[in-house]
Amino acid sequence: MPLRLATNVASLLASDFLNRASIFAVGIFAANYLELRALGQLALAFVLFHVFHSISVFGLRSLIVRSVAKNHKLDGAYLVNGSAVVVATSTISLGILLLFLLAMGYPRDTMGYVMLLAVGIIPAGISMTCEAVFLGREQMRLVAAANAPVSIFRMGAAFWILSQGYDLTTLIAMLLGCRVAICVLELLIVAVIVRPQLTPVRTHVCADLLCSSSTFFLIDSCLAASAAVSVVLLSKIYGEESAGIFHNVAQMMVPLILINENILIAVFPRLCRQFDVQNKTFPRIAEPLLMVLFTVSIPGAVGLVILAEPILSFVYPNKPILVEHAYVLQLMALTAVPLTITGMLGQFLWAGNLERKTLVIAIIHLSVYVAAGAVLITLFGIWGAAVVPLIIVMFVDCGLHLYFTRNLLPKIHWIKVVWQPLIASVLMALCLILIPVTHTHVMFLILIGMATYGITLLSLQLLWLDSPLLMAIRPKSMS
Repeated sequence: MPLRLATNVASLLASDFLNRASIFAVGIFAANYLELRALGQLALAFVLFHVFHSISVFGLRSLIVRSVAKNHKLDGAYLVNGSAVVVATSTISLGILLLFLLAMGYPRDTMGYVMLLAVGIIPAGISMTCEAVFLGREQMRLVAAANAPVSIFRMGAAFWILSQGYDLTTLIAMLLGCRVAICVLELLIVAVIVRPQLTPVRTHVCADLLCSSSTFFLIDSCLAASAAVSVVLLSKIYGEESAGIFHNVAQMMVPLILINENILIAVFPRLCRQFDVQNKTFPRIAEPLLMVLFTVSIPGAVGLVILAEPILSFVYPNKPILVEHAYVLQLMALTAVPLTITGMLGQFLWAGNLERKTLVIAIIHLSVYVAAGAVLITLFGIWGAAVVPLIIVMFVDCGLHLYFTRNLLPKIHWIKVVWQPLIASVLMALCLILIPVTHTHVMFLILIGMATYGITLLSLQLLWLDSPLLMAIRPKSMS
């Protein structure tokens, strides 16, 4: 892996880790200080914010990253006109969200919390435009520079607010302020460091952006809506308490997901260029990239299945009801490896301007998710909400991605890619199973598992020096 790519991955991981860790920490603090209904209201606010933020940015992130990656001189035009578009679409999204809440008949206090947090959609949209320019220019460190200090503040402020007994309104107001702060910092970075050639807002350019990004918009909207189905149905059918339980248990998947996502995001600009100008060498990326992703996702899934209950006991010591639903985490952990495959294949489709195929996948994904969720969640509640994503990812997403990329990718040697992480994960699992598990020493168990996995994998890599993983991390001069 070239040094610049490694630096970009590290910068994105640091930024996204702190950002999500701060939101994750807010959830943990809330779970230990707030009552269950307030916890569910916060979960609903987070989920609906994500859905309507995805709608408001209108798919521009992927379009801007891909376009700026191919031509850095376009960064100013995309920044100005993209920001103008997201301000308009964000305002419209807020109106749609309000109508949705009224139609669903949520209590007035729940609606107030959701709308207060949702005001942050506007600064978040402008931040997205700035970050897309950073990503397209492969200046991922600038994303971290703006997000890291605010994320650290968010964690400290959330703990102080909740520990001092302030209510949910104060907490959400602080979260809104953090969104505004990130937006201001990124605009300052654009002005001082990036200094693009800014152009006036042009109506025809904004219209072209909306037309060009319409496919990305539909994809992002479908995926965001799918992610919200379980929480929305649980909150409406069984109450905000059930939504809070499911959301906070499922959040334990965040560290594993963000590592894989940021590897793919960091590689995406290079995939776009190589797909266009090095089409013959492009397929060689597949196996090393899969090996890197499997190196994270396979042991992560195994560890979460085995240690689900002690991890939840450690994180939520004051909420035993969350520990009782450890099966939610175990079922969702089984989606980690299929998500790795679909994530990689999805990036290939987007890099190759084949996003319409991704749109077909997203529409089918949402349709099946709503249908299956309506049945299983209505009948089985939280258990049904945990089963639905497993069914969708394993049987719908994987099948469709493999079908649509059958002519795009070379024949991947799956055994060659997966066998080393799989053997190392099996040995790690045996180690964790043999050691008595309690929540009091779960961190020690995690360290033991990581050490066992790392030593085993390194030994296998040294024995087979032509492995895809070594090919991925080996400097270009040694290849």
